[in-house]
Amino acid sequence: MNYSPLARSGFVHATRCIATVVLTGVALQCRWAVAQEPKSTDEIVAKVKAGTSRRDARRIIEQARPGDGYTWSDSSLQWSGHNRERYQLADSVYVLLSYTTSGLRISPDDHVESVCTATFQDLRGIVPPELFQYVELIHKSPSLHGRRFNPVNLIRAVNGLRGAGRERASQSLRKYVELSAPSAENEDRNFAYDLDGERVLLVARLLFTSRANGRPVPDMSYMKVGTAQMSRATASPKLWPLWPLIVENDIPFMPSPGYDGNGPAVGDDLNYYLHECDFRASELTPTALPLSAADKITESARWVAIFELQSGEDQDVTRGLLRKQALRSMACLLDARVLEAALTDQSNEAWERCFTQKDLAGAHWDAAPQRFTRGPK
Repeated sequence: MNYSPLARSGFVHATRCIATVVLTGVALQCRWAVAQEPKSTDEIVAKVKAGTSRRDARRIIEQARPGDGYTWSDSSLQWSGHNRERYQLADSVYVLLSYTTSGLRISPDDHVESVCTATFQDLRGIVPPELFQYVELIHKSPSLHGRRFNPVNLIRAVNGLRGAGRERASQSLRKYVELSAPSAENEDRNFAYDLDGERVLLVARLLFTSRANGRPVPDMSYMKVGTAQMSRATASPKLWPLWPLIVENDIPFMPSPGYDGNGPAVGDDLNYYLHECDFRASELTPTALPLSAADKITESARWVAIFELQSGEDQDVTRGLLRKQALRSMACLLDARVLEAALTDQSNEAWERCFTQKDLAGAHWDAAPQRFTRGPK
């Protein structure tokens, strides 16, 4: 059964509950293309039927995901709310489960009541056709969660919207904010498709630039580094003009796990970008591999300055965050065992083994498919 934004059977609930976020995976799109394709959603739906226990449903879905289990632990997401879960299978592809449960939490022994699938393509009917491909690029770009951040998806969104021109790019950003607006009416749809308006903030931060003599881009010093919020002095525009993004060799990284407290004013910030900033003049064109770019950042004096008032553990955790983002963005170029070891081990030794991969010889950014690849330029 496919999920429809208009017919939401099995996902309309009488009471609102606080959602608990459980991170269960990493989306390695580039790796999927060259290694293992995810099993079809029809095959999963055929196996996960009404009456299947949650324990068995999760096992079936985990086995169907591309790659190994650990590489999914960073950014595939599942929200457990009143009686439903969403599992991501690929960019913008989800399996949605509802359960028969008497409690507020779903237990491993609770049973599936209904199962359906959702893909962003379902929303074509409510997005203008001339904007759909650009709105979809925004949706596939990362939100304000560093543990799920993929540099390549952000590069693709920024470059794609830049190619569309300022007017169409602005319309697409506004449409995505409208589409993902939180409301009681949109709650089920937003949940099913993982619609998150905060995605536009990172796209706009790179798609637009401050005008001469204009004020800096909107402040985002509320984004944490490690376990604490950055001081305004540390997050100053002079030191980190695009915080929470750090761009090195035209590759964006995000060394922040997210924020605490109230979220940003998405609409106000977007309006500032659209009306008070210039449109990006050129594409993001990475000039180095992400592994090297991540090292360049973490060995810089600016990097050390971030952690002057914080623990060494915060610095180690944040360095690991950037390394995972680098690995995720070029996973298709690395031996699967070396990749898994680097993601799991997080030691300097495992990281350095990635640099010795012979397959990286000649690897570079290819502007046509918008990804890191190997072979002649």
